[in-house]
Amino acid sequence: MKVLIVDDEEDVRQSIRLLIPWSEYGIETVLEAQDGNDAVEIIEAEKPEVIFTDMMMPGKNGTELLTWLQSNHYNSKTIVISGHDDFQYVQHTLKNGGLDYILKPIDRNEIIKSFENALNNWKAEEEKRLNEVQRSQVITRSKPVFLDKMFSNLMLQPLSSIASYEELNKEFNLKNYKQFQIALLSTDMLQEKVINKFSNHFDLLDSSLLNVCNEILGPSSEGYAFKHLNKENEIVILIWKNFEHLTGKLQEINGVFTKILQTPFHFGISCIHPLPQGFQTGYKEAKLALRQSNYLTGDQFIHFYQGKDVTKSNTLFYSDYSEGIVIAIKSNGTEQIEKAVGKFIQAVKQLDTVTLDQLEYWRHEFYLMKSYLFKEIFFEEKVELRYKHVYFPLETDGRLSLDLFQQQLTEYCKMFASQLTEELQKTQNIIFDIKAYIDNHYHENLQLQSIADQFFLSREYVSRKFKQEFGINASDYIEKTRIDHAKILLTNHHLPVSDVATAVGYQDGRYFSKVFKKAVGVTPMKYKRSFRDEMQINH
Repeated sequence: MKVLIVDDEEDVRQSIRLLIPWSEYGIETVLEAQDGNDAVEIIEAEKPEVIFTDMMMPGKNGTELLTWLQSNHYNSKTIVISGHDDFQYVQHTLKNGGLDYILKPIDRNEIIKSFENALNNWKAEEEKRLNEVQRSQVITRSKPVFLDKMFSNLMLQPLSSIASYEELNKEFNLKNYKQFQIALLSTDMLQEKVINKFSNHFDLLDSSLLNVCNEILGPSSEGYAFKHLNKENEIVILIWKNFEHLTGKLQEINGVFTKILQTPFHFGISCIHPLPQGFQTGYKEAKLALRQSNYLTGDQFIHFYQGKDVTKSNTLFYSDYSEGIVIAIKSNGTEQIEKAVGKFIQAVKQLDTVTLDQLEYWRHEFYLMKSYLFKEIFFEEKVELRYKHVYFPLETDGRLSLDLFQQQLTEYCKMFASQLTEELQKTQNIIFDIKAYIDNHYHENLQLQSIADQFFLSREYVSRKFKQEFGINASDYIEKTRIDHAKILLTNHHLPVSDVATAVGYQDGRYFSKVFKKAVGVTPMKYKRSFRDEMQINH
């Protein structure tokens, strides 16, 4: 923090320097000026938090400096130190933001108290300013999210989302417009370089795309681009005037996308509909236009709705090839995985048409395959392994790149095979750790659920894997271990049966006797006697 002392008398400046213990108040720099003109230069350059100033000085005097500070909105706190006990000076000081008016000669206690007051005032106001800045930043950041939410609500329920429409009307004056048109962009279809660049930060990609769209739409207020919060990987451009310019605007947007991301994007375009009643219909048309286009042909990035739903039934299913892919994944063999995925892609290459609908269905089948495979092996699902997102890579001319699609699926299958092998090794070790845990803690109140919780596994998983590995249920193994140790302890004729029961984990002696008899064929007491009798015979 900085302080400025303004006075034409050097000894006064020096006195103020010596009277206040600056370091105790966090003041790092004490600046000096001999008149108002010097002070202005220093204030503009250094922006001190507190200013001490005399009133009568050559050049720009104290009253002029106070007026200048007030008119230029500086946040510095000012204390006047003067040899003139003049009401007009005091009045001018207070009117122009001065906090105190101290008469010379300067009293040490008075100037310290006045300085503390000025510093506390500055800190309180600075905290308020920072809070306002943070609040403004939060509002600025949250406004796009708020608008995304309002528009997304209208996409789902245009007639029942009256509140959303009213909020959007405040922002865009939508009631001045009668019609709208929608352009839909999917970030599922990307070129390889974009996938690699934003692989872990696709929210940044969405933000970049939205900024470009709204920069181009903004000046003419023709529409607004937003992220559809209810549909992953979709950006919606809503146009409410100058519909004849839409194709040109989208071409301009794609030109910027190509410049900054080295790739254009595909758009699905709806018909023109009444605002706001036609939101759902327009969104559905734009989606159909985007999803039903053939992505094996290039040079076409803007797809208009053709007036009907021309959905074609799938003639090729990923699941028809998944058995071979699953076998390859289980083998964790690179060559086998490449061949298995290659068979599926070869079948895709025989098709005349590949739509976004088909691609999404194949991706869904791919996710199901991974999920079922993990459940088959581990009896539970690992979400982080299942949802590695599959994108649909494009060539520079907009065509689906089947070679890159094959490469992506192959890499994902290899990665999954590697993770699967790693998890198998890990869980196998865990099952042996669980057995060791039971061996060391059999005397405690062990329950299968508590053991599962201890190792962060499900009860069902521990039960099945334990039996798979050792040929006995975990619960039965706990009981067997306790009974085996009980047999050893019962050979000590000085140890009561009740103490043996407690020592091996049974708090109820009668229950212990029941379990022991079921496992051994005799009660603990009879076992104890028979061992003692046998020992006497041998001796």
